Amino acid sequence: MSFRNHLYNSISKKPKRFKEHILASKVSGRDNGISFNQADEVNFNLYENTFAIANTSMISPIADGAFGYYKYALEGTFYLESGILVNKIKLLPKRKNDRVFTGYIYVVEDAWAIYGTDLEVGGAQVGIPAVKKLHIKQNYNYVVSSEAWAIVTQTIDFEAGMLGFNFNGRFSAAYSNYNFQPNFTENSFDNELLSFAKNATKKDTTYWNAIRPVSLTTEEVSDYRLKDSIQTVRKSKKYLDSIDQKRNKFRIIDLISGYDYDNSYEKWSFGVRSPVLKINFNTVQGWNSTMGVNFTKRLNETGKRFSTGINVNYGISDKRARPEAYLNYKWNNISYPYLRISGGVATSQFNANNPISPFWNTISSVLFERNYMKIYEKAYAKASYSQEVTNGIRLFSSFEFADRKPLFNTTDYVMFPQEDVQYTSNNPQEPGNFTSAFTPHQIFSLNIGAYIRFGQKYLSYPNQKITVGNKKYPTMQIGYRKNFGSGEHAWDSDFVYARAYQNIALGSAGNFKYNLGGGIFLEEKDIPFIDYAHFNGNRLLIATDNNYTRGFLALPYYALSTNDKYGEIHAEQNFKGALWSKIPLLNKLNFHLVTGAKGLFTGGNKPYSEFSVGLDNVGFGKWRVLRIDFVQSSLNGKKENRIVFGLKL
Repeated sequence: MSFRNHLYNSISKKPKRFKEHILASKVSGRDNGISFNQADEVNFNLYENTFAIANTSMISPIADGAFGYYKYALEGTFYLESGILVNKIKLLPKRKNDRVFTGYIYVVEDAWAIYGTDLEVGGAQVGIPAVKKLHIKQNYNYVVSSEAWAIVTQTIDFEAGMLGFNFNGRFSAAYSNYNFQPNFTENSFDNELLSFAKNATKKDTTYWNAIRPVSLTTEEVSDYRLKDSIQTVRKSKKYLDSIDQKRNKFRIIDLISGYDYDNSYEKWSFGVRSPVLKINFNTVQGWNSTMGVNFTKRLNETGKRFSTGINVNYGISDKRARPEAYLNYKWNNISYPYLRISGGVATSQFNANNPISPFWNTISSVLFERNYMKIYEKAYAKASYSQEVTNGIRLFSSFEFADRKPLFNTTDYVMFPQEDVQYTSNNPQEPGNFTSAFTPHQIFSLNIGAYIRFGQKYLSYPNQKITVGNKKYPTMQIGYRKNFGSGEHAWDSDFVYARAYQNIALGSAGNFKYNLGGGIFLEEKDIPFIDYAHFNGNRLLIATDNNYTRGFLALPYYALSTNDKYGEIHAEQNFKGALWSKIPLLNKLNFHLVTGAKGLFTGGNKPYSEFSVGLDNVGFGKWRVLRIDFVQSSLNGKKENRIVFGLKL
């Protein structure tokens, strides 16, 4: 049943670019009338080999190679009033967990055009475990003037639920007034995918009654009446104060989770962060925690706001309190200009990317006597600013003064001591040196750089710009860091770096990701180890998202840190079931085969490499939060095999 080419030729030239301009919008109970629905998100075009549903590429039943995924059965035929014969064809997926549909497609005889669809897909296929079922129905009409079958209506029904809560809903769309011969110019399309007409949210009931193609249901009519009638009341001071009074009541659980006080009418909030959830352990501070207070004020509806706060960290073993304060200010939600001023005394990891979290360091230290996190103390003052200067280019900068001091272990507490394992020192260069470290010093740091998203697409809402990227092109980060003013010329440094990364959808073959990075110190000098280029290593059995395409799965944390030049490569192919699903019995598990390769090249060292193969989407039912990888690494010619578990929470 190879009719896809006939189908493709039966419609007008397929649009290659998409732009949406909203003339009117209304949401019950909202002044701004804005919802975040857009036509492009539900542009389910079966004439494409694949099309996206919830970031998953679904395989069309009329795609090239569809016979590898579907069987078909002719269930019946019927005639339209015009005498045209339509075939009702049942879709029979070859494998349950492939990214395919069940249901029916209706095909016009001889023209081989789609007349309608009645499709279903489950949450396992679209990658949303909470979804039980998506039901998509489409209807097409023949346009005589253009000799094309064009979609006229589409409905999407869904059923979802988790933890005993179930809900459902419907999205309806009607398409009309097609223009198959538009007078587009080179300026008709740009990177703006969505925009609003002036006063689009101010249309009255008369307008909507005249233009609405699908009548409101009884429930929708009641919803509009109820929410619109109390809309003014909901904005009143009396109403907002009553809501706040209930919400601001102190509860015993707040001693653990923290307490927030809101003044909705004045648009400010105050919070106290509980130290209970911030309890951690390291061999420098021992058991430690952080308590903080914060204040936020929303200044207008276009995103202008500021926040300020103070956090105090205290270590029981080193008996030291370290306070920090900050002030954040954002001007709008269009170019997102953002200023942050901060200062105080803090412990900081030698690798500022924080390759190991305080939580996992606590687990590895207290339970397994492995203190991987290495920290130093800095008293600092810092100002940073960033802003999108033109679409797709965001500049960032920071200026910091820091007084850096070494820290030493003050405790060897462990819950389960092991005779053949002992803590290392807090010196990442000399793990066995417990008495000396780097020389205390003061230094200034200037950072400038840019994020460049080539071909960035975006949505223009009345008071907000939302970027959606462009998967055809990579994102780049370039930057320059200058350290100076230490009093020792040898400690001053100039560092230039760049990074490019991309997530490429390969249709039925899954997704391919890569992340390439490199940098060079303009002059190789004996600078403080803190200022070396460090890499995100991992010695835990657990991996985080940063380890997969921004770091390594088995590299010791500071083994290849460098003050010279470097290059790193991270690549990963997730087949999304494309291979695994074709193996009998195993395909019922709905696991995804993942392969990866990594490399690190640093001046004066042998190349480091990693190769991995694993399974993603591991779990059962709706609970698929686990990933398992087998990793083989090679460091200075020595190979190591490891099993690493990833949690997607």
